[in-house]
Amino acid sequence: KLETDRSELKIMKCFAVRCNESKAVFAHAVPVKGRDEDNFVANLIKADVGFMGHVKLILKSDNEPALLALGRAALMSIRCDVQNAESKVENVSIEHSAEHDSQSNGGTECGIRAARGMFRTVKLCLEERLGRQVPPAHPLMTWFVEHSALLLNAKQVGEDGNTSWNRLRGRDFGQQTIGFGEAVLHKQPPKGPQHDVHGDMGPRMFPGRFVGYSCFSNTYLAETEDHDVIKVRSLLRRPEVERWDAAKLQDVTATPW
Repeated sequence: KLETDRSELKIMKCFAVRCNESKAVFAHAVPVKGRDEDNFVANLIKADVGFMGHVKLILKSDNEPALLALGRAALMSIRCDVQNAESKVENVSIEHSAEHDSQSNGGTECGIRAARGMFRTVKLCLEERLGRQVPPAHPLMTWFVEHSALLLNAKQVGEDGNTSWNRLRGRDFGQQTIGFGEAVLHKQPPKGPQHDVHGDMGPRMFPGRFVGYSCFSNTYLAETEDHDVIKVRSLLRRPEVERWDAAKLQDVTATPW
């Protein structure tokens, strides 16, 4: 049944990272399970570690061969890249959970359950607005997974009165909350090759669709009319009756990889 669902594109591959200290959860849709030839998946883990800013960490995973290989690749990537960055990682090591005992990695299981619940809630909300279902293997879902985890970190308040975002960054999430897949107008940057592409008399705002946030640059992710996903600093929301267009979202083809 699992292989049949994969061949019919009814499921997609995902993995999650959870910080035991801040309770932050990071979730990603990935092209393969385990390590890939471009180290795309390992670099996602490296980026998550860089965002958290910890100087001492232990990577813990299940004992599946694919995940063990991924853990080793991520460990090497963190030691080589993050260690030379501003965070200055002092110590990073790898640890495995007990064999045949999923409860030994229970913290991560809790994070996965929370991320799955947030994903389900926001997906059902989008489908109600569109009036149709979004297939699990549609490229739009690859951005949806990361967006759901970010909402969990930015909006869920813990027993200490803080969100995971606040525990990691020292401040609350400050960007405008926008509905996933919402039709927006994005502003081109004031400088660079994308500025005034049509001259002084050209438009300043361009149509697009909101597909998430960039954690590292305080920007939004917008899918353009050319089907590229770009980082933009300013978005303008449309009137309510113009925000949801199933046909436009169906044409999304870009993925994080």
